[in-house]
Amino acid sequence: MYHGKIQQETRSRVGGPNISDMTLQVDKTRMPVIRYSNFSDKTWDVRMEKIPLVIGNEQLAEPDSDKKKATFKTITLSEYLKNVHEYMSYPLKDGAGKIIRMNLCNEKEDTHVIMSAQCCMLPIPDGDNVEAPFNVSLYNYQASRCSPSVLTIVSTSKGTSAQLIRHGNQKLFFNKHGTKAAFFGTKIDRLSQDGY
Repeated sequence: MYHGKIQQETRSRVGGPNISDMTLQVDKTRMPVIRYSNFSDKTWDVRMEKIPLVIGNEQLAEPDSDKKKATFKTITLSEYLKNVHEYMSYPLKDGAGKIIRMNLCNEKEDTHVIMSAQCCMLPIPDGDNVEAPFNVSLYNYQASRCSPSVLTIVSTSKGTSAQLIRHGNQKLFFNKHGTKAAFFGTKIDRLSQDGY
């Protein structure tokens, strides 16, 4: 999640503009999360130029095109935020049809991302070559349709997807060349066979 969480902790609650709960969602079921409690959460800071993102999945390509494989590359979170318009399948355009440049990075203030660890188990059925579809699910306490409060960036080895949070509990999708798609999980023994 971009730029971590800004929070004010009191004995009774945690508050702030970016407070969100994140988990994995299978169908309509949100999976339980293992993590520290809000008041004992272990966090660390990472410089934004040290965070790699795979891009290329957002590019519109013909189905089954070899171009898809050739366009993937790795950039930093800083690069991504400075040029968000370049990594959108359908970037915003002005009245003349020109792409609107979007720089979401304030280089003086946006230097680090606060991180914390959590664990979530994804149920994957038995069987060879079985993949389980799932989504990342984010619940933001301040989001509303008229006032999106958080831009989420989900980065995997297959690509990076960005989505505005417009209501409390929202499913996040993988940007598969301009189309919303589920993420897919597979068993670890299969990943080791594929060289991951």
